[in-house]
Amino acid sequence: MIVKDYRSMNMASSASLNIEQSKKIARDNGLTLILTGSVSIFGGQYSIDAQIWALNEQKPRFSHSLTASSENDVIPKIDEMSQAIQKVICKERFAPENTRDERETIGAFTYQIFPELNIAINSITVADINQDNFPELVAADDHSVYMFDFATDSLHMMGYYNADRTHRIIWLDAADIDNDQKPEFYVTAIHKLSRRLVSFILTWDKDAFQVRLQDEPFYFRCFRRHDQTVHLIGQKQTLENLFSKKICMLQYYNNKLIVDKTQFIPPNSHFASFHQGQLTDSGKSYVIIRDNNRMEILDASFRSKWLSQTLYAESKKILFFPKDSSRKAPHENEKFLYLNQRILVDDVDQDHMDEIIVSKQHASSGSRLFQRYRHFDSGIITCLKWNGMHMVPLWKTPEINGYISDYIWFDRTGKKNMCVAVSAISEKSLFKSASSQIILFTLIK
Repeated sequence: MIVKDYRSMNMASSASLNIEQSKKIARDNGLTLILTGSVSIFGGQYSIDAQIWALNEQKPRFSHSLTASSENDVIPKIDEMSQAIQKVICKERFAPENTRDERETIGAFTYQIFPELNIAINSITVADINQDNFPELVAADDHSVYMFDFATDSLHMMGYYNADRTHRIIWLDAADIDNDQKPEFYVTAIHKLSRRLVSFILTWDKDAFQVRLQDEPFYFRCFRRHDQTVHLIGQKQTLENLFSKKICMLQYYNNKLIVDKTQFIPPNSHFASFHQGQLTDSGKSYVIIRDNNRMEILDASFRSKWLSQTLYAESKKILFFPKDSSRKAPHENEKFLYLNQRILVDDVDQDHMDEIIVSKQHASSGSRLFQRYRHFDSGIITCLKWNGMHMVPLWKTPEINGYISDYIWFDRTGKKNMCVAVSAISEKSLFKSASSQIILFTLIK
């Protein structure tokens, strides 16, 4: 279903349109339905009104009104209105990929649900800090990095590091890049005021996190190649954009970060939105997540082989463009982008072809209608496999309540005991702050 904002089709007009003018614009743009609405305030109460019109009908097909008693109630009421709208418009619609096969491919898992954490975890990774083949969980919220012991049912916290309160952590990875038998923790952070990168590198020594480098101008990612080697990549900002056109292949050695070489990546992608592997039957391929969260498979020459209708790897991590890039009139909206979640690639079923492990969020009704408002009620982690024509689900986890903020695919014992660790956030409310739950799904072979 194509949805268009009339302002993008009628830029010359700043006034509100009547219904006949709206129908004419809809016809000219090949649309079939019109959604109109308003939010007004009278006597201290807010009125939210919406109507749906078909082009060939003289009365609205749907008309609904709700009242909010305060400003804080407006967004929940809009969400309630959106659910009513969805029943009218979207009841019979579904994405082409959502076939019978996908609905029946819940994987065989054992799972462990750890006690709720009173922090809103936005990034997770794993690292074997004592080389016993049983990795620990490393997690981050907006300002801190935490180490947890996976071996305990209570998810015992072993230590934490507090970053500067002006920093916002958006990505976390771990790898032993300097080959000293100890993993490093590569933390991507953005300064809240300047919106510039202030990333840092931690290690674990003497039962505590130690800072090795800070204020680094890179988005960090530990990139696992098709040959299972791990490389550290970094991407810089430019004066006017969130991402430069090339990535840097980085070396970390003796507490120094060195740019080994620069490399082009698929067009319209960035450090987090692409991966490479033996995904199709035509050799090495790329998978990218577009800005609109549709997944695309590209061949080695960046030619498109498949584009999804379903949205994958959606997140609530919003990035605003650097401030000195604005040069805009005061009334213009700030430019921003939602950073996608991880794309994980591995030969899951051991058939010498790689599969994609990625999240699929279930949005509350209407949450995608507003550019700067996203709300997810639940989601799944799914494994996608190439069938010769497009990606189809190999398996998926059971439904996970809350917003899936991050996930990682890893070997829990060093014996190909493969797991998916998932962090799910329960939204804060008037009486309760946001909390997180770690769920560990172990795949049964």
